[in-house]
Amino acid sequence: MLETMSWRYVLFYIWLKQAYLSQDMTNAMAVVPESQRKSYVKTANELVDNMAEFDYYIRTPKVYESYLYYEKTLKSIDDLVALLA
Repeated sequence: MLETMSWRYVLFYIWLKQAYLSQDMTNAMAVVPESQRKSYVKTANELVDNMAEFDYYIRTPKVYESYLYYEKTLKSIDDLVALLA
């Protein structure tokens, strides 16, 4: 487990990455073919929702839920990258 003082750095890192990711997903939308846009938007929204839940749970002492949404976030990122490849 992380020390209590380390959590604020973890939170800051996640917020920073979330802000960059949001901009990157907007830019990537321009290169997605029209036929795949609906699935891209669905997957991107799923990623944002998972990151929001992950952000919520890392602020609480609920370790299992934090880990669960961490894994869901990673899977959503993998799915989004697979759509762009």
